[in-house]
Amino acid sequence: MLASANKNIKNVELLLSHGALVNETNVDGLTSLMMACAYGNMAAVKLLLNSNAQVDNKCHDGWTALMIASEIGHIGLVQLLLDHNANVNEKNQDGMTSLMIASLNGHKDVVKLLLDANSLVNEKCLNGWTTLMLASEMGHTEIVQLLLDQRALVNEQSQNGWNAYLIASHKGHSCVVDLLLERGSSVIEHKEKVILQPRELQKNLKVYQYNLKKFYKDVSIAAPVIYLRQRTMH
Repeated sequence: MLASANKNIKNVELLLSHGALVNETNVDGLTSLMMACAYGNMAAVKLLLNSNAQVDNKCHDGWTALMIASEIGHIGLVQLLLDHNANVNEKNQDGMTSLMIASLNGHKDVVKLLLDANSLVNEKCLNGWTTLMLASEMGHTEIVQLLLDQRALVNEQSQNGWNAYLIASHKGHSCVVDLLLERGSSVIEHKEKVILQPRELQKNLKVYQYNLKKFYKDVSIAAPVIYLRQRTMH
């Protein structure tokens, strides 16, 4: 496995020629293919796949080679694994897909590739978060745009009742907030979540005020955010 991590492809070839088990795992359940992906070793990945490495094997945490390649943002490896029929919608033990992992880490080109390979855009991980929520949390505006263009559900809620708008607002990502509101994100039905956490949201209050002023004219609609402003002043 260490041979798969370094760039000396001859060592990998030598081990395989002497009967090394291509799908053998270490104590963490990692295979040589996973290790090669983690280190971005394209030559080793090609060799292992051509030597019948099982592309969708999982380590103890449920990660596959495709998830690892997606995390490091190596588009060449992702394409290679997809060409060998990697399961694009496989989930790890946290319920995260490769698309979620790539989106969380801001790898736009990998996200595009995974979407083109029919990744399910509205899958949820164990806490009920969607890919859109993860991208919104990190402020990856272009990825949010890509997901929305693929019909990501803008008002989907997590187990705690948070949607992508609230998450982006909480983090102060005003560009993402604008985009979500333009795509029909709901503000009012989640007003309790805003009011319940004024201390945490105080520093990002201007984001809320800006967007309500921009998109809403009704005083009664703006009331929850006005109430938040009053509370955070004390």
